[in-house]
Amino acid sequence: MSPLQLYHTVLRMDLAGTTPYERHQRIAPIMSKNRAATRDYLFAVSDDEQEVYVRSAEPRIEASGWREMALPRQGQVYRASALLWIDASRFGERWRHLWRTGFAAEGRIRDWLSPAFEVADLALSFEPSVALGKPGVGRVYLTPIRMSARVLVRDEPAAAHIAARGIGHGKAFGYGCVFFAQEG
Repeated sequence: MSPLQLYHTVLRMDLAGTTPYERHQRIAPIMSKNRAATRDYLFAVSDDEQEVYVRSAEPRIEASGWREMALPRQGQVYRASALLWIDASRFGERWRHLWRTGFAAEGRIRDWLSPAFEVADLALSFEPSVALGKPGVGRVYLTPIRMSARVLVRDEPAAAHIAARGIGHGKAFGYGCVFFAQEG
């Protein structure tokens, strides 16, 4: 995605009860111009699983409501929030709870944000681990984490890159899209 200009919209789509893999399978054919090409959009599913927020370098599909996104500006303070994926697959079932205690998660998130922002007031909320994978194939377990932080933009191009590319893993499954609300 181009960090110079981004567009976003909200699609009405009932995804209640779907797995991350099923969501990917429903959204990718709608958003991808070329399935073999690198994914060049981000999406996030609403808490009630009835809407999908989509961000792209250009308006996609014939959906109304595409608007240009205001990118984070140098020296401005924002509340940044995201639903992130922390890969817990390398831990056995017995040890996956370590992510919920913040084991390594806070440091990883700060590392993802630090090229662009000074980070303050980082708050994490851990959700139950979710199995991800195709039916009949080995599963990977992920722990979704809701992140919220107060950020000061110190590198505008790096902040635009994060807005365009997201942070963390699992972006093809609706994780990692960072939202910015300007403070004060």
